[in-house]
Formats: sequence, structure tokens, C-alpha cells
Amino acid sequence: MDSGIFNPITFNEEACTGCNICMDVCLMEIHAANTLKRGIERLNEIKKNASFKAENPHELMRCLEVQSIIDNAEMVLNASLERRESRRAPFRFYRADFPEQNVKEWLAFLALKHKVGKFEFSRIPIKQ
Repeated sequence: MDSGIFNPITFNEEACTGCNICMDVCLMEIHAANTLKRGIERLNEIKKNASFKAENPHELMRCLEVQSIIDNAEMVLNASLERRESRRAPFRFYRADFPEQNVKEWLAFLALKHKVGKFEFSRIPIKQ
């Protein structure tokens, strides 16, 4: 029964939206801060407005999958925004606003930790 307070979104609607953001932004070959920030904004809108509803275990599994897609897209977008360089091989990561590779500062793995409402980043240097 719909109380009118919120309109539950089924996993299919959220899955399509989450996957579209992944395809549109996360998997782009060329990144820039403005597109990455817009992708993060869109994910935040989804998270704010979504309320998952599952009527059986199968739908519950799908809801959890969608939440995982959203969480992973959020990590990819934030990490991509944090890495301010391009690194073509072997990662094929190109930032239009930072087109050059910066070995001095960015020859490292980027680790992230989720803290309340934000990510904390640290770099794990790669030895040459």
C-alpha cells in the first residue's frame, strides 16, 4: 500500500540508471573533472531518492546487486577525479584536463577508504 510519503523504485529502474551512469561516465575513455563531478552528482541523486523494495528473495538479490553497482560506480568516479594525470598503458586512463603522465607524483596505486559521506585517499607507491 502506497502511503504517498515515498514511491519505492524497483530494482529494474535503479539498475538501468546505475548502469547508464557507469557506461556514460565510468567507462569513458576520456575523462575530465566536469564529467566526473556530474556523474557523482547523478549517483548522489539516485542514492538520495531511491528506496528499494523487494517482494521475494530474488528481488532482494537484485536490489543488493544494484546497491553494489552504485557503490562501485561511486568509488570509480571519485578515484578517477582524485587521480590528476593520464596513464595510458596498461590502464587506458586519460584525463582531458590532465593529459600528461606524472610519474613523480602518480606512479602509485590509489587506495580509498569510505568515511561518513566522503572518501579518504592514500597512495601506495610503485617501485621502479
